[in-house]
Amino acid sequence: MARRKMSEEVRTRIKLQRLNKHLEEVEELCEQWRKELLTLAPFYLESLLDTASNNHVLRRHLRSRALWRYHSKMELSRSRMKELGEVLRQKVGEEGVSRQTLILEEAFRRICVAGFSPVQTDADRVVLKENEEAIVKLARLDEMRQLRDEWMEARAMGEKMQGLIRKAVKSSDILYRCQFCRRLWEDN
Repeated sequence: MARRKMSEEVRTRIKLQRLNKHLEEVEELCEQWRKELLTLAPFYLESLLDTASNNHVLRRHLRSRALWRYHSKMELSRSRMKELGEVLRQKVGEEGVSRQTLILEEAFRRICVAGFSPVQTDADRVVLKENEEAIVKLARLDEMRQLRDEWMEARAMGEKMQGLIRKAVKSSDILYRCQFCRRLWEDN
């Protein structure tokens, strides 16, 4: 009987260690997502939540309805930004310009109010100088203005989402049980 009790204690301790490790991973994932929301770039729209496992874990642990409402709106903005980005890439291609993303980012930077400043090297500056006319033309396009508006809206939602994520992590509100947590505590 004592041996069975001992093994039950050991099993409980192991489960607790696994659960703590899992919750640390959830907290780290939340922090990565929060940082991603800070650095939203209009022509690189990859998201941490594009991975099914990350999406599942965050949705199970972050239960704020407001957060996921903002996320849905942000996904719509990301979708529209991708569409506008493709239209703009085609227009840059028509101009016969190489290094499309660099040219697009510069045109976008010029019409943005604030908050977007891509890192540029000396080689980038040479390319930009050579393509000044195309940049000015792109900056005047309606699609570029629409992209700016979508980006500003997505950025505002991202700031609200960051606050909600920060609050959830700080208050330990990520302790909702996900599928992994349930399996961990099921009695076999």
